[in-house]
Parts: sequence; C-alpha cells; structure tokens
Amino acid sequence: MKRFWSVSAGKLSMLAAVLLVAACEQGGELKSGFAPPDNTALDPQTISVVSSTDTINTGVGVQLQVVGYNAAGDSVPVNVDWNASGGTVSSTGRFSATSPGTYTVSATDRPARRGRPERTPPLSGNVEIVAVSGPVILTQVILSPAAVSITTGSTQQFQAASVFSDGSTAASSGVEFSATGGTITGNGLYTAGTTTGLFSVIARDSASGLADTSSVGIGVPVPTLTSIVLSPASATLDVAEQITFRATGNMSDGSSTTVNVTYSATGGTVTAAGRYTAGTTPGTYSVFATHQSGLADTAGVVIQSPPTLQAIVVTPSSASVAAGATRQFSASGTMSDGSTTPVSVTWTATGGSINGSGLYTAGSTQGSYQVIATHGSGLSDAATVTVTPPPPPPPPPPSGVDSAVALLVGPMLTTAEAASRGGVVAQNDQLFLQWAPYHRNNSWGWINDNFYDRAFNHYAYWLRSGDAQYKTWADSYALAYQQNAGTNQAPRNASLEGMAVYYLLNGQPAAWRTQIVGLAQSLSIFTPANMGTPGYRWAEGRILARAGLGALVAYLLGDTSRDWGALADEYAQVALTTQNADGSYTWQIQDGQDPRVDGDSNFMHGLVGNFLTKWVRIRRGGNFSPQVTTWFHRSADYFATQWVPADGGFLYWNVGGGTSGNPDGNQLITLTLAVAHHTGHPTAGSQADASYAGGVNGSYYQGFKQFNQQYYDSHNYPYYRQ
Repeated sequence: MKRFWSVSAGKLSMLAAVLLVAACEQGGELKSGFAPPDNTALDPQTISVVSSTDTINTGVGVQLQVVGYNAAGDSVPVNVDWNASGGTVSSTGRFSATSPGTYTVSATDRPARRGRPERTPPLSGNVEIVAVSGPVILTQVILSPAAVSITTGSTQQFQAASVFSDGSTAASSGVEFSATGGTITGNGLYTAGTTTGLFSVIARDSASGLADTSSVGIGVPVPTLTSIVLSPASATLDVAEQITFRATGNMSDGSSTTVNVTYSATGGTVTAAGRYTAGTTPGTYSVFATHQSGLADTAGVVIQSPPTLQAIVVTPSSASVAAGATRQFSASGTMSDGSTTPVSVTWTATGGSINGSGLYTAGSTQGSYQVIATHGSGLSDAATVTVTPPPPPPPPPPSGVDSAVALLVGPMLTTAEAASRGGVVAQNDQLFLQWAPYHRNNSWGWINDNFYDRAFNHYAYWLRSGDAQYKTWADSYALAYQQNAGTNQAPRNASLEGMAVYYLLNGQPAAWRTQIVGLAQSLSIFTPANMGTPGYRWAEGRILARAGLGALVAYLLGDTSRDWGALADEYAQVALTTQNADGSYTWQIQDGQDPRVDGDSNFMHGLVGNFLTKWVRIRRGGNFSPQVTTWFHRSADYFATQWVPADGGFLYWNVGGGTSGNPDGNQLITLTLAVAHHTGHPTAGSQADASYAGGVNGSYYQGFKQFNQQYYDSHNYPYYRQ
C-alpha cells in the first residue's frame, strides 16, 4: 500500500476511486455528502521532447516526438503546440532549417483540449537541434494543378515543380508523367478520353522515385452555339405574298436547336415569329435573324412584279362528242411566270350549244366544230369538236326476259356478234367456254363459287348465247347461295345480282325477295353519311359499290320497306363528290393492311364505276349527266397513271402496292374506261382496249376469284366501246 501514498495528487485521486469500488463490492454504502476526488492521474507533470538525432543537415527535416509523464512517472497523453527558435516546425512536430545553427524546439501542453483546466505557467518541454550545412537534395515533387475538371476530348497542361532541401524550388526536369482516363505527353499535356469519371495524372521523379498526383474529373462538354441558320435561305415572292422564316442554331457538338432571335427586314415587314409580308415595290431585299449572342444570318428575298395573263387554254383541246351528247370544257389562264390560274371566260360554240360553265351539247349534224373561250382581256382559245353519230340504242332484251333483268345485265353483244369481231373479244368468250366447265367440276364451296357473283356472269353468257346449259348452271349457283348465305355476307360475297336474276326469271316465292332485300339491308349499315366521311374505317370503294348495288337491286325488285331508290342515289352522290381532282380516291384501304393505308385501291375504284354505270341505267334512264361524265373522265385520266404496260395490268393500289401490274383485276376496271370513251373522253377507248386485252391474255383463269371477276361486267365492254 505504500506506492499509493507516495504519489502525487493525481495518484491520490486514483486511490480514492479504487477504495470506492472495493467498498461497493463488499456491500458497503456511500455516506451522505461523500464526493470522490478529481481524477488527475492522467494529467502530465513533465513533458519530454524526443528527437532521433541531435544534428541534421540543412533542408532535411526530422520528426520530433513528445511524451507526457504523470507524478508516478507513467506516460500520459498530451496535446501540444509546437514552437521553434528558428527554422520551421509543423503542427505534427516535423522540424527543418535552411540555415546552419542551433535551434530550440519546444512543445507546450494544452490540457483544455482534453477537457482539463489550463495550468499557469503552462507545462512544456524542449529539445535542441543543431543544423549543419549538407548537400542540397530533392525533397518533394509538386504537380499542378492539383485538381482540375475538363470535358471529354479536351486538353490540360500539367507542370511539375521540384522542392529541394535548401528550400529552393525549380521546374522539374527529370519527371515521368503517367495518366488514367486519357493520354499525357512527356511534357505534361493531358488529353481527356471519351469516358467520363474521376481519373489521375502522376508525375514521378525518375531518380529519387518521389511523386505527386493530381485528380482529373472528365465530364461531357456543354455544347455552345456556333452559328445561326435562317431558312429558307432565299425566297421569291409576289407583291403582298407572305412566307414564314425560321431560325435554327448550330451547336458545337454538331446538333441543331431552335433559337430565339430578333427578326428585321427590308422591302417588307416581318413579325416577331418570322412571318414576312412582301412590300409593293419589286426588288431584292433581306430578312435578318439576330441572336442575343451577336450571331446572325441573312436570307435573300426577291419581290417580283405581279404576273400577267399571257394566254387562255381550253381543255380538252379536242373532243369527239356523239350527236345529242354532252362534254364538259374548262378554261385556264397561263401567266407570265409560267403558272396557271382559273379564269372567267365567255363561252361560244358552233355545231351545238354551250352554257356559261362550259358544258357543250352536240347538235344533230355530224362534222367538225369549235368551242371558244374568250377572256375580258381579249385573249381566247378554241377547242375542236367532232360531232359523231349517236351510239346505237341498247339491243332489246331476249324474248321473254324480264326488263328488270335486262337493266341489271346491261347492253351487250351476242356471242355470234362477238365471234364476228374476232381478236380478244372472241377470245374472251372462248376462254369462258374453256374454264366454266372446269370451275363447275372443281367447286371451292358455295361462298367462293359466288365470289363476285358467278351466277350473274353465267346468266349474262346465257342471255348472249341462248345456251340453256349456262342458265341451268347459273340457277344452281344462285340456289346454292340462297340456301347457305342467309342475309349477312361480306360485300365481296354478296351475290345480289345472281339472286335477283334467279328470282325474276323463275318466279320464286316472296321469301327469295325477302332474303335479297335482307342482304341489301345488311350492306346499308355502311351508311352514305359514313362512307362520305374522311377517315371512316370502312370507307373503301368495294364496300361503297356493293352497298349502292344492294340498294339498286332492292329498288329494282320493287321492295317498299324503305326508299331504296333514294338510298342508291345517296351512295352515287358519295362516289361522285368524294373523288379527288386528279380522279383518284383517298380511302381507308382494308385488304389485310394494318395499319390501314390511305389511298386508292384501283380494282375497287373500278367497282365504283360499275355501280355508277348501273345506277345511270336504272335510276337515270341511261343519261350520263355532266357530273357523272366528269367522274368517268377523271377516272380515265387517273387510271392512265396506274397502268404498267410491261405487265398489261394496273397497279393493285396507288400507295405501297409495289410497281407490278395486276392483269387479274383489269376487267373490274375496263367498263369504267369504256364508259369514259362512250361519253367522249379522247383516249379512254384505247385505254379500255389495252385493259381488256391485258385481262384476257394475263388473267389466272384457274383461280375461282380471278375467273369470276374476269366475267363480272366485261360483257358490257363491247357495247360501250363502239
């Protein structure tokens, strides 16, 4: 127990703590008012500063250590401030001197840093170090900049400095550079790579191995605006004409972006949005787009003198018109700039009469005449009109044939007359005789056998030839359809005409007519209003034609459950008024396409022509009005753009349908061309001949669908082609 009493105040505190713990372990109790003494055992009573050497070379440092001892001589922690009589000493006790001499380095305890009260005077210790002159050696390599942020592909120059033992510095001459994230040259030029992230550059002295490292952050460069581009770059305008200019910024990374610019202009006015209005003075002017950065671009504007009317052009320039028939003429103006424009003219004519809108009605005298359009300026043009004999009237229906059947089947040549014509007209009948028995003996089932109405084309051949066998076959096709079809079939499978002819010829009970009318009713769900609505899902020519035909057939059979005639007229008006100016249609073509194609399916267009031909025959007494005539003439002009001579056929459709002609569909189009010729179109006759011949020579007669459509309405072609 003697060592506890022979200690300083700090050890007495420790002893008290030990006695207190012992008393508690023996069940003793602390008396009221007892307080343990302060724990001073960790307070140093002396401080020693220790150096590994008493002598150092100038410029070479030495690390000093400090140790505290309590009253018992045990080492305890200290927190000190370092000071030196010369040279330098760091906060961690590293001392160096650049000049020879004897230096005192002291360490002063700061107990407040340990939560203990400061002492007065402070407790300190010191050591003497002798600095002597020695060789100057490299003590440190410093790389700068120490840290840098750059962008991919950019460069940064690094510098290495040497620090020597005498405190001097100099540019390093013997360092080797290395780097990550990019490349670095021997003189310290760093080029960033393409990968972003945090990388390093290292400078290492090749002799001593001393080195330093800098950090390099590589990021994506922020593109900057390099130029302004104004588009269009130039424009030629009429007086008061408008055009919108737009400014685009080109960026340093090669991209472009919209930019806000200030517009200004000469020769006219320009809005803040770039809308330029040409002034009234012809000449060459400019539009300027200026960015807030100062970048700008200029577009040239030429304001030209207003074009003047140079000539009147009458279209068509020549036409053949049957006596008593009509032909629509139009006039346009050719301007000094080469453009054309509608003009108001006064119409006059010889050999017939012409109204104010250019509709010419041929007189009864054959010969060559003129249609003249005169403008208020005195300019005029004339078209040549050849008045030809009127077409022969349609032949009367065969003896005993219902007139309604004759209206459905339409005017046609007998097989004997076709044979006397020779060529492809006779060949078409020969092919029918060859392939009709084949399809009779190789049925594809009632629905495919009647695809596009086989019964109807057999009835037509019977009426032309008088061969009862084909009526028998037609009756069997119609009967099979009647027994299986019900009243709800796809438009292409709706055997309306074949069923109707069977009903009219064979005197069937009213149930037959009810079924035919039911088919027409199911097709009328495609209402005229919907079929005339742009973008309507089912607005296509095949559906329009078959729905209109259903209404015609129901009207012809005398059904009074609704006004079928008026409904047929509505479908006809949809066909006439939704045709584009170039003769095409813009339909939602189905035909297995998804998404649907906006365009014209050419064989469907032909089906519309077949419907309109029957509509004129049944509802208009065979009179082709100017509106209907225009439709057929526009269609002929359009079909001329769809013909592929090398294939002898028309494109399947005018958008996305490839470049090959499709002879299998020709005979669904031929009648439209023949009617266009019949109503006076100058080139439609030769187009109809080519289409008919292409179908005869190129169709796949073995196919059930191809055979049916080859003979659906082609029997009318020879009459309308006369």
